[in-house]
Amino acid sequence: MIKLPIRVGADLRQRVEKSYAEAIRQVGEAEEFYVRGKLPPIIANLSRGSEDWQSDVARSAKAIFEAYEKLDPVSTSNGNLKNTLLAALFYLCNPYDVIPDRVPSTGFVDDAVVLNDCLRRIEQEGPALYREIAESIAKIRR
Repeated sequence: MIKLPIRVGADLRQRVEKSYAEAIRQVGEAEEFYVRGKLPPIIANLSRGSEDWQSDVARSAKAIFEAYEKLDPVSTSNGNLKNTLLAALFYLCNPYDVIPDRVPSTGFVDDAVVLNDCLRRIEQEGPALYREIAESIAKIRR
């Protein structure tokens, strides 16, 4: 899990989680195309961030995307897991989310909340996938 640089209040957390839950229900091919184009430079930018939590966001996003890529695209049993992963990545790539990404220092805090929520959901719905993502994050740290 990503350790946040600030305490996130209940109101903000609720707004972020509501937005993420809605995205899970609505993501599709257009959002996947968007993520594929936007995610690499965001990961690169966050990896160069001066704060540890920004690097944690980048590593988590990279591991989540790798897990998304490995899931069978036609399997209906993976549908909710794929949507959960893709929605988190789409949220990260959207610069105009609850806290706009251009806000200095805290613009990606809401994105970190979403990635943490994604990991919690995956841990409950797909424990094997969660372990794979956690192992990937650990390897990326090295």
